[in-house]
Amino acid sequence: GKTFVAGEYGALLSGSALLLVSEPCFAAEFYCAGDARVAKPVSKHCQAFVNSKPALSDISCKFYDPYGGRGGLGASSAEFLFWLRLNAFLSQHSYDFCVPSHRRQALDYYFNSVWNKSGSKPSGLDLVAQNYSGFVFIDLPANEVTKIAWPFPDVAFSIVHTGYKVATHLHLSSLAVNEDMRDLSVFGKDAKDSLMSGNLISFLKVIKDNANVLKKMSLTIANTQNILSCINSSGLFLAAKGCGALGADVILCFYNKKNQEKVSLFFQQQSLQVLTCSK
Repeated sequence: GKTFVAGEYGALLSGSALLLVSEPCFAAEFYCAGDARVAKPVSKHCQAFVNSKPALSDISCKFYDPYGGRGGLGASSAEFLFWLRLNAFLSQHSYDFCVPSHRRQALDYYFNSVWNKSGSKPSGLDLVAQNYSGFVFIDLPANEVTKIAWPFPDVAFSIVHTGYKVATHLHLSSLAVNEDMRDLSVFGKDAKDSLMSGNLISFLKVIKDNANVLKKMSLTIANTQNILSCINSSGLFLAAKGCGALGADVILCFYNKKNQEKVSLFFQQQSLQVLTCSK
């Protein structure tokens, strides 16, 4: 699953952000025509791509979502990526996302399939990121994909689900993108630099500042604001931020490992489901 750590919304204009790709993982099984096993029809967001590729005719798919359909974790882009990989395998044309021309071709397929040309065009960073694992900084215009190891052994993080769901494609279709959003990209780069230099204070400041600016720009839903208020006033957390579309679906929380038991109890009391953690 993918989570935007810092720089979303800015990514819509700049093509750069810091993401986290974590377990549990999406999976898919493909079946040829005539297979006795029952597979689901092709999802709407993959249909255009599948229809355009002869190698994929008469093939069906079972897509496994370990998050049970909870939003904000990149299920749609993961499913598209599986179809892209299958077509590459069957047509003997691989996509190396480290090669700029390959990445551009894959993203063109993705945009043509999932974007109806209304509203804001998706960044495509989640599609690229899910070829990797851990913290991944992506800057498409600069042809940069940087994997970063978590450098803070005494600090843990958890991704929790709020119980809400905002469909990203619907949100983007009505989003009025403006140049002020471009400035949000700096949070992705600053978060990357802080991780690479091992500067915890700087990293936590980036997360807090990014969360505050998203709130001021009305890019954080009220429910998430209320949850963040509880998190920040608990005294248990170093930083927290709603992630993705309106920060509605998931919240990324950072805390000292020594507080793990108290943090787990807090999540239970607040009815926040832990989806994954640094452990």
